[in-house]
Amino acid sequence: MRFMLVLCSLLLSINAFSNSYIHLPVDRDVRCLNDSYQGAVKGNADDVTAFLQCFPKTFYLFSATFASGGAYHHRSAIYDSEIAYAYIQLFFSLNTKQSNYLPLFKIALNGHWEVDAVSYYKQALVTFIEQGPELTVETLKKLDQEQRSSFWFFYFDGPEFSNSIPKEVKTLEVFSQDIFDEAKSVYVYFQETFNSDALR
Repeated sequence: MRFMLVLCSLLLSINAFSNSYIHLPVDRDVRCLNDSYQGAVKGNADDVTAFLQCFPKTFYLFSATFASGGAYHHRSAIYDSEIAYAYIQLFFSLNTKQSNYLPLFKIALNGHWEVDAVSYYKQALVTFIEQGPELTVETLKKLDQEQRSSFWFFYFDGPEFSNSIPKEVKTLEVFSQDIFDEAKSVYVYFQETFNSDALR
């Protein structure tokens, strides 16, 4: 029962925010990302620090910064998908090198699937989970249950729904039954919703 209340709360908060989006102040962060990118790629410590500090920390800032689908467009947003993809790749690479995995997951909280940058970010998460299931479990344990449910809502959201739970998620069961069970609960919710919609 408690889990269903959490799920309903998450769905309502996502819907409310998407319907009443406020333009977020991304101008400074976009300039910072653009200015620090080349140096961060080369490993300049100051640029690495600046790039990671300026990279969006929440789904809404991420969506505004990279002009993803929906109403989250900002005049300073990064519209070039190749640049967005390069920035996302660097974000994952730098955090992984620093063994700082939590920021990789926190962007997904209260998020939903969108085309372009959000879709690319989700694919980067899939790759991370495939390559590091144990690190994934350790990182997810640092989130509370509501945050983990929110993460899995983002993870399973998308234009198509798989008939079976993804393989990379199944591998998590080896490292934590609880984490896997939480993921499976959200997956089953999506499965039931998808099947219900298909019957209409």
